[in-house]
Amino acid sequence: KEFSEKYAGETFELSYGTLNRFFGGLESVVGRPKVPVLKAMFEEHCLQSDSKLDFTTSNYGVTTQSWKEFAFVFLGEVPNSQDEVTWERVEDIADELEAFDPEKEDEAALGKLPDPVKEGWLNLVGQLKALESSSDSDVSQKVPELFLVLEDFAEVHDRHARAELLRLEKGSSAPKEASSKLKDPSEARQPLPLMHFCFEFWAMNKLLQLIKAPPLGVAEFVGVRLYTGPMFQKYNGVLRMFTGIQMMVDQWKRDCVDNKYTCTTHVINSALIKISMSGGRLPTSFSEANAFGVKGGIEFGFMSSTMNRSVAATYAGGGRSGIVFEIQQGMIDRGASLGWASQYPHEKEICFGPLSGLQVVDERVDGNVLIVEVRLTVNMVSLTIEQVTAKRRTLIEDMCLNLMREADEALKVLEQKCPNFGDFVRALNDKVRKMYGLFSAKKGDWYNTDEVFKSCVVSAIDLREAITHLGDVMQDGQSRRQQADQVYKGLLPLNWLCEEDVAAILDVDDPDDEEDKVPRAALPNEVLLDRLQVNVPEELRKKIEDLKKDSIIATEMKGLESQKQIVEDMLSNNERGQVLVDEATKNLGNLAQRWLR
Repeated sequence: KEFSEKYAGETFELSYGTLNRFFGGLESVVGRPKVPVLKAMFEEHCLQSDSKLDFTTSNYGVTTQSWKEFAFVFLGEVPNSQDEVTWERVEDIADELEAFDPEKEDEAALGKLPDPVKEGWLNLVGQLKALESSSDSDVSQKVPELFLVLEDFAEVHDRHARAELLRLEKGSSAPKEASSKLKDPSEARQPLPLMHFCFEFWAMNKLLQLIKAPPLGVAEFVGVRLYTGPMFQKYNGVLRMFTGIQMMVDQWKRDCVDNKYTCTTHVINSALIKISMSGGRLPTSFSEANAFGVKGGIEFGFMSSTMNRSVAATYAGGGRSGIVFEIQQGMIDRGASLGWASQYPHEKEICFGPLSGLQVVDERVDGNVLIVEVRLTVNMVSLTIEQVTAKRRTLIEDMCLNLMREADEALKVLEQKCPNFGDFVRALNDKVRKMYGLFSAKKGDWYNTDEVFKSCVVSAIDLREAITHLGDVMQDGQSRRQQADQVYKGLLPLNWLCEEDVAAILDVDDPDDEEDKVPRAALPNEVLLDRLQVNVPEELRKKIEDLKKDSIIATEMKGLESQKQIVEDMLSNNERGQVLVDEATKNLGNLAQRWLR
């Protein structure tokens, strides 16, 4: 407590959150992100009320605007007009980066790299390839070493790019650092377009692939690039506004108006989760233990740290009394090293995601700086952007698992009641399981359209209810003929639902496109069981195929075909069943003749 008061001076008291914030996760603070995420990020930076407002960073004194920073990251320059930064242009660059694969590039493309850069690249790729056939234990040991090789390559690549810009005397149109804030002019950020980092981006995803981690998306890489530049001030301003400190609330309103950068915050946090696989005074909670004997709190914002002590001291106060946290990283509680993608690589930044826990272990004084040793706990409630945007899909998947169990039980009861239909019940059970798998077969963000989500939920429940109803209507002691009638009637609720119907629902290209929507009422009128393997006479099969060529009579024909196939499958050796088969065949023939006329 004495240390904290000694280094307080005329400053404000910092505010940290409680465990409620820690366990609530990022979504409880900034809300859910929109999809598609990259387009949402474009809108947050270029189409909001604060997009053209000037703000000045506290670290390097850069006066800039949100749209300019977004343009700088993508284009490596700032156009004269914001109109030149269109979504179509951004999307084209993102697609180019995502499609980049050096293994498919010709030697001429790689030959554009300076020799030292090319040498470093070939060394990195060679080590990556060598690990592809290694055991999981070898990979887990080697990947951290390979990450350092990647960082070394990125440093050499950046150094040569800076030298080339100086040789060409190519100035930057981007807002610049204040000369009084930058110790070495060579450390100023350079106008490097997004595609400059195509090699680093590809190599990082190779590393993540080796450890079976989800890949880094273009949106996440863009988020990291933005965060390591002036935009960090706005992002952390949003998060630290939730401390309730009036000064921080006022700063957020001044810099961001009402923009919370929700999607960008989630994307940066997602990137930190993946990559990490590979002026104030402390509040009393840091100097006085709580009821459990613990000192510390929850950091609301992204927490930037560095391996370079002089950089930390500069941020801590630049000659005045300041506070520095000293963090020992663990196997799980690790930050993400951002030097390979940073606008200021000399900072050697290691970043921790929002809502990390800080527990004070010890304190000491070094000159005019109070060093607080802390034990850090990363927020395990934090999710990657894929997990955040796939919550509806997860809900569908969990629901279908429960519905499938209920359908299994109903079919077991049916098999016990009607042992003569054992083969049929088992075949139906296999088909039902496959159909429930189809309901959750698409990528996560596809289910975020309300109509698609509702269609999947309703269809999944209807399937379970039809199967349950089938078990309910079957009674012990019925004759085989009565059982067949009940099976047929029990399947009537499914007369619009079959495997192809579900596939049709899930094959919509663009849920937002009115022409691509498949309303439930327009689904094919077929029965589930007509997809079971049935021995259909060749003559009838030919008639059916001929009829299918005429789309006008397809719906009417399918009902007759399904009726014939069900009865044939159930009662192929039964006299009454044969009569119905003959009748269905005759009806199909009459229908064909009518349409041929």
